[in-house]
Formats: sequence, C-alpha cells, structure tokens
Amino acid sequence: MNTPNTSPTSGNGAHLTNRLSYGKGEQDIDLMVLLTFLWVRKWILLLTMGVGLLCGAYYALRVAEPQFLSTTRIAFEERTPQLLNLDSMLPGASTESQAINTELEVVRSIPLVTKLVLQEGLLDDPEFNPTLTKSGLSKVIGGVKGLFGMSNDEQYTDQQILNATVRQTTTKIRTSAQRDTFLFNIGVVTTSSEKSIRLANALAQIYLDNQVTVKFEATEYAVNWLSQRVAELEQELKTSEETAKKLRENSNLVSQEALDQLSIRASGLRDRVEQTTLEIERGETNLSVLQTLLDAGDFDGFAEIVESAAFNRLLQAQPRNESALRAEATTQIAQLRSSVRSAQARLLSLQPALDELQAQIDEQTAALIRLNTLLRDVEANRALYETFLTRLKEISIQLGLQRPDSRILSEATSAPMIAPRTVMVSAFGLVFGAVVGLGLLMLQFLRHSGLQSVTATERATGLAVLGQLPLVPIKRRQDLLPYLIKNPTSAMAEAVRNLRTSLLMMQPGKPPAVVLLSSTVPGESKTTTAITLAKNVSDLGRRVLLMEADNRRLTLAEYFESDASSNLLNAMRDGGALSDVVTQTEYGFDLLMGAQSSVNAADIFSSSAFSELIERAREEYDMVIIDAPPVLAVPDARIIAPLADVLLYCIAWNATPENQIQAGLREFAFTDNTAFGTVLTKVDRKAAAQYGYGGYGYGAGAYYDT
Repeated sequence: MNTPNTSPTSGNGAHLTNRLSYGKGEQDIDLMVLLTFLWVRKWILLLTMGVGLLCGAYYALRVAEPQFLSTTRIAFEERTPQLLNLDSMLPGASTESQAINTELEVVRSIPLVTKLVLQEGLLDDPEFNPTLTKSGLSKVIGGVKGLFGMSNDEQYTDQQILNATVRQTTTKIRTSAQRDTFLFNIGVVTTSSEKSIRLANALAQIYLDNQVTVKFEATEYAVNWLSQRVAELEQELKTSEETAKKLRENSNLVSQEALDQLSIRASGLRDRVEQTTLEIERGETNLSVLQTLLDAGDFDGFAEIVESAAFNRLLQAQPRNESALRAEATTQIAQLRSSVRSAQARLLSLQPALDELQAQIDEQTAALIRLNTLLRDVEANRALYETFLTRLKEISIQLGLQRPDSRILSEATSAPMIAPRTVMVSAFGLVFGAVVGLGLLMLQFLRHSGLQSVTATERATGLAVLGQLPLVPIKRRQDLLPYLIKNPTSAMAEAVRNLRTSLLMMQPGKPPAVVLLSSTVPGESKTTTAITLAKNVSDLGRRVLLMEADNRRLTLAEYFESDASSNLLNAMRDGGALSDVVTQTEYGFDLLMGAQSSVNAADIFSSSAFSELIERAREEYDMVIIDAPPVLAVPDARIIAPLADVLLYCIAWNATPENQIQAGLREFAFTDNTAFGTVLTKVDRKAAAQYGYGGYGYGAGAYYDT
C-alpha cells in the first residue's frame, strides 16, 4: 500500500486552492525524470542514430563524388634594390604578410582565372562549365515547362558562359600562406587527380607570367611617360633660354655695378633736394617773422634774427635813427626774399633730375630681376631635363631585365583525395541522427503533460495518492469482475485492495460512509474504479451501494444486467426503503443505476429529494459509492460533493494533462467537510517499472500472478 505524503484529511475543499498553488509552483523539470524518459525511449534515439550513420555512409560511399587536391608551392623572394635605384619607378612585391595575403587574392582574381579557363579549355569541361549540366531543380523546372509546351533549352551568350565557368573554377582554387615564411600554396580541387595536378601547375605558371607582364607593362608605361616628359622639358628649356636672351637684348640692361652708381647719384640728388626744401621752409618762416617785427617796430627782436653788422651799428647809435633802421630792415628782408626765390629755383631744377634718375633705376632694377628669374627658370628646367633624361636612360635599360618576384619552389606531382571523408561523414551522420533523436524526444517530453508517478501527482495536485490501478487485460467491460474473481492475486486485485485500505484508513475510527468518484475528463477509468472498489469493500462483509450519478451516460448498464425500474429517479420518488428499489448483484453489493430524464441532471442532484436519498442510503448501507460525471464536462460532481465524506479524484496515468487536472480540482476548491484523495488509473505496469515509479518499480510484480 502506498503511504501518502500528504494526509487527505489535513484540509478540506477550502484549502484545496492553497495546495494547488503550492503544487503549481513546483512544476520544474526533474533531471532524473527527463533521463528516465529518455532511457525508456532510447530505441528512438538509437534508431535515428543508426539512420543517420547509414545515410552518412551511403552518401560518402555511393553519392558523393571523389575530390582530389593538388598543390603547387610558391616562394616569395626578398625584394632587392633595382638597378640604378629604381625602387620608386618599377613595381615590386613586398614580403610583408599583408602583401602575401594580397597575392593570394591575386591568384584567385578574375583575370588570372579567365586565362586558366581559356588556356586549359575548361569551357568544354562539365565540371567547370555549369551550363553543360543541369541540376535536379533545373530538370524539374524543365519538365514543368515541357508540360505546358514551353521550350526547355536556355540560351546563354558566350560572355555568360565564360563568366559562369570562371565563377565555378574560382570555387575550386585553394590558396594558403605558410606562417612565418615567404611560402604559399596554390591548389586546385577536381574530380580527377591528373586534372588537379595539371591545373595547379598551370595556374602557378600563369601567376608568375602575370607578375612579369605587370612589371613590363608598368615599366613600358614609365618609359613612354618619361619620353614625353623629357620632350616637353626640352622644349620648355629652349623657350626659357630664348626669352632670357631677348630680354637682355631689348632692355639695354646695365650691370649691377652701374646700377649701384646710379643709386649713389640718386641718393646725392635726394639729399640736395631735401636741403633746398629745408632752406626754403626756413627762409619763408623768417620772412614772416621779420615782417611782423618790422611792422611792430621791434628792432631789438629784428636784430636777434638778422645777423647784420650794419643793422646792429644803427641800432646802437645814439640817438637811434628809426628811419635808417627801417630802411636797413627793409633791405635785409628783401635780401632774404631773394635768397628764398633762388632756393626755389634750384629746387625746380633738381626735382625733375631726381625723378628721371629714379625712374631709370626702377626700370633697370625690374628688368634685372626679371632677367634673374628667367635665368633661374632656365637652370631649373635644365636640371629637371637632365634628371628625367637620366631616368629615361635607366628605365630603358631595365625594360628587358624584368623577372617575377616569386618562383615555383615545388610543382604539383600528386593529388590525394580529400573528400568525401567516409569516417567523418559517417560520424557526422551519427551525431546528426543523435541530435534529431534527442530533439524529437525533448519535443515529446515537453509536449507530454501527463503524470507518471506518485510524487509528480502529489506535487501537481497537493493531494495524497490513495491507489494506483493498473490496466486490466480484458476485452469486454462485463468481464471486469469475473476477471478479479478468477485472479484474486492479480496486480489489479492487489491495487484495489490497497485503495480500499487507504480509503478506510483516511479517518481512523470513522470509515467514510459516502464516497464520491469523479475525474477530469471522460475515459479515466472512474467507473471501473467505482465497481472494483464496491466489490472489494463488500468482500469485507459490509453493505455497499454502488450509485450511478451520471444520468447522461449510463455506463453501468454495460457491466450489469438490471431491472429498468431499479434506477435513481424511482428511488428519489419512492421515499421508501432502498432495498425495494436497488438491484442486488451476484458480487455482494447493491446497484442503483442512473436514468435519463427530461429534467436537467444538475437540477436533479440539487434537489432535496436527492439529499434525502443520500441520507437514507447512509442509514441502510455501510458505504455508498457514487459514480459521478467528470467535473470539467458537467457540474454534477460539484453539486454532489458536499454530500460526500470523501472525494476520490481519478487521474489516468501518463495521459491527462496536468493543467486540466488542476483546473478540475479547482472546481472543488470551495467544497467543505469533504476529504480529498487521488487515484492513478490505467497504470502501465511495464512502463511504470521502466520509469521506476510506484510499487511496480520495486519488484512488487513478483507477488502478482498476472
């Protein structure tokens, strides 16, 4: 007998919600459950692995076309200084890793691959020219076109065929650099070893020839450019020399020394002009002051300015003769005015001479500067001309001395098969099959929501599991009780006894009088459980009444033969002793079958007549077992539950989804004064033993006859 983890009497329906909430929060994936689930279905995993292994081996041995790789090794040579220091003029390869990686891309470039295709006639090879073969999809499309009368022949231009062949050939070229060396490999993968060797060596030679060609073209371009530039510089040099010569002839240029003499003369004239100008300014100032003093009769002040002995004698004579002083002063003013006029005349003659001389100096200076500039241009053009002429001669010498920057270190001589790798492909098929199998099993595990163990059931429902009823090996329902009688030590018989014992011990000293059986959905062996339980309790010598409360589906009629008048509705209307209405079976318990009615079943069970019927049954029988409909289907079980002492909730093993079970139990969440327990039905003994669940997993089957 299973010992429940949670006492079914520890809480009534009012506490069922809390227990369900607790159970719901515990729904995590149990690793052991998962591993057991996978172990039970290991044949699926082994099957997918075997199929994957066979598919991989078949593909490698029968379907896949062999692939051969032949490799030519190329050595980069250190770039040495070119003859006459032409590094900047001639192309050369660097041995840096970036340059080597670039050369690897050059090998696979379109121009080189195009040369390989044309040189080796790959346009006629179906392996390289995809237009010569049709894929399976192309054939299907062509067939569909043929059904509609459309042409299946696709027309390609020569350029399209060449482009397609070049692309296909590029996918078969393998290049790789050897680390920390100046070596790299050129390989070609084909379906023939001889073809791989031939194409690898041909591509390597095309690559080396291309290096020489590129250098020759670059050098030839440099020669042409330098020749043109030298001619241009020569013409520019001649032009600048002629310009300088004409300038010297037409401008009457003097020497730098003569220009310096002119500058000295101009400086002397400039000084004389400045002195004369100063003399004029001073004289005009004195004339103005003397005239003012004379008009004021200030002869003493006049004498301080004019240094004249005659005027000073007249000024010192006694008595002073003012007329003579005024006459002498007038004479002095006239002399000073004459001196100013003379200076002004000199200035008028000096200034034009200075201007003319300065203009001559400026003209000669500008001409000399221009001449010097032209001479410098001539020298620069001559130097540039000579430099380019020298470079032209150097490059012309190098034109015939070009060689590649690489050389073939070892030609391709063999082409080992690189694909398919039978072991690897088979292993991949095995692993892929395992992944597919595990994926299918995990999907099945995640989608599977049935309960498979007592622990899982109690965790999901929060209720104790009172029994586990296995599948019964019968074909007809009426063979159920005869089977139990014929096989009293069968697994089913022992399981019902365990359920009976758990039920009677739910409330020690007070066995339940009214037991209600319900389930989540139809098909969970609820009626089978009710019948077998009634038989086992009656075997203890107790009076038992099996009542069918499912008026919509009269299932007990398939198990027993009964009088049509012996039904639930007649018992409710009669009001007398139940012994006059019930059917006494040959198995030791009485039977009160349901009956169809125009009145809704929920209204029947809600009536006082049904409550009185239950009370009468309590008085006449030791135990009343009520077979009620599934709770998620109709509300009948919820209505009857308050009248029962115990509710046994039947759950189909490994079938009913957990969320539906919890939804059904919540329908009874507010049913008071009723103890709850669950029963796992339809338990597969072999599967349960494999899972390691319940009593069937611990060798208990040795005690069962069948």
